[in-house]
Amino acid sequence: MSSERVKVAVRIKPRGDGIFEPPEQLTAQDGYKLTIKGTEIQLADVGKKSRQFAGSFEVDDVLEGEMSQSAVWGQFEKQIMDKVFDPETGQAMFGVTLMAYGQTGAGKTYTMMGPEECKTQPLGPDGNIAEQAGICLRLCHSLFQQISINLRDKEVVTTVTVGLLELYNENMFDLLVPSPGRDFEKRVPLRLGKNRAGNFPMNQTMRTTADLEQVAAVLVEGYGNVTMGATAMNERSSRGHTIITIKATTGSEDATSLGNKVAKIQVVDLAGSERASATDAPAKKGGVEKKGTFEEAKNINKALFALGMMVEAAAKPPPSKGTDGKVFSEEKKAEKVATNIRLQANNSLLTKLLLDSIGGNVASFLILAVRDERQFFSEIKSSLEFGQKCRKVVNKPKVHKCMSHVNVYILLAQIQVERMHVI
Repeated sequence: MSSERVKVAVRIKPRGDGIFEPPEQLTAQDGYKLTIKGTEIQLADVGKKSRQFAGSFEVDDVLEGEMSQSAVWGQFEKQIMDKVFDPETGQAMFGVTLMAYGQTGAGKTYTMMGPEECKTQPLGPDGNIAEQAGICLRLCHSLFQQISINLRDKEVVTTVTVGLLELYNENMFDLLVPSPGRDFEKRVPLRLGKNRAGNFPMNQTMRTTADLEQVAAVLVEGYGNVTMGATAMNERSSRGHTIITIKATTGSEDATSLGNKVAKIQVVDLAGSERASATDAPAKKGGVEKKGTFEEAKNINKALFALGMMVEAAAKPPPSKGTDGKVFSEEKKAEKVATNIRLQANNSLLTKLLLDSIGGNVASFLILAVRDERQFFSEIKSSLEFGQKCRKVVNKPKVHKCMSHVNVYILLAQIQVERMHVI
């Protein structure tokens, strides 16, 4: 597939009554104003001399005020499903990363998973998706619908596995492996592995799922182990970054066929960037650390800063010539960019796991979650600037093939037979 840049959408958080306000109703507050014109976001604050700003940011899509959860997924469905499965053959095709980015309390988890009740009951009594369920479950619903079509029309067999991972204080935890006695302090972190496909969490639990109901059960189990905490900005704040991995592996009805294809989908619910003053997270209170909140905020911000630096490296145009004045070829330029991305990726577990998503071999989508209130001006501006940089990042999606143990045994047997013929 040819190169394509990261796609960026913006979603405005519902106001206190839970209703999205249309763009024309977003009010100016003493010189502050956020205006939406098509796919252009205009942001201004001229009320304070210390931070006067007026500028515009271009995005690929604005998820408008009254848009339902179903409609939000509808904006992404065709783009993503056409990447995951080849429309002609039904085989798994490219990996996809879908990230939610923004300040704490801006609605990232709501967009990805839905409100709190959907984390425990994502399906209604009739087995259908709950009205406010988020993108992740809707993505899986579309996935199984396409799998049924591929099996019926193209005789393509697909296996779906699901896993959940939490990055907390620069450690990786498998959310499908509860800590002994439900004791948070006794959780055992996973180690980071590396192979030809990139970095991965070693020994992560991946559950095989046959339908949407089974996926919903896995998500409920995993999200029940997510680290949550209260801050001044959000009563139910994720204290780490959550990565949901969904793998669709395709092959023919013949289980002995070689070279099955895998499309790995990562749904990334990033924890929100936090200011210690805004989140009520002092390092010490009466000489005692306050529930680890400060340490959590520090590690959240560290990972997000590393992600920003990796995006910066990917978005920055490569040098056209070396120190000796010799002009670089296109291949050399690409190599320079890839090297800079890898260097920045080493600064955090988050960036190591997302290395292939920024300037790599998967198709990436970003949702910016924004709270349209003047007190969060700096966070809004920072999020929109991050989105602008992401739109400059170019990925080159590639098909990933894998071999099962049966495939390997068959291939080894074929090699042995060929050797005997040579002898």
